[in-house]
Amino acid sequence: MSSVKRIERILVVVDPYAEDHPVVDRAIDLAKHSGMGVDLFSCYYEPPLASEVAAVFLPYTDNCEATLRQQLTLLLDLAQPYDKDNVDINIKAVWDSPAHEGIVRHVLGTRRDDERLGQVPLAVIEPEPGH
Repeated sequence: MSSVKRIERILVVVDPYAEDHPVVDRAIDLAKHSGMGVDLFSCYYEPPLASEVAAVFLPYTDNCEATLRQQLTLLLDLAQPYDKDNVDINIKAVWDSPAHEGIVRHVLGTRRDDERLGQVPLAVIEPEPGH
């Protein structure tokens, strides 16, 4: 007897450079009708800021943190219209490069273990509890 595992969450990778995010509407609508939760995820990287970070060997600079907070605000703004829809929505913004590998790391729940010179350490910003 084969058992199929029920999908519990939908991962929505939000493009930090896009102006419109119709996939968020589609994912939340699907989640509403199927009882799934939604994870809104943004993976961001900006090479000029990365150079500053690598130069001083800090996990992230004030600029990097501010950039991630902007991404977090975007995700909060995208989730806000659905507050009353009874859908469990998690949000997370990370600083990682390349983006496609950062997305895979997020899915696998891993972090990079090599901090090669010139690459930015992974930085993660999540909302304060209650948001």
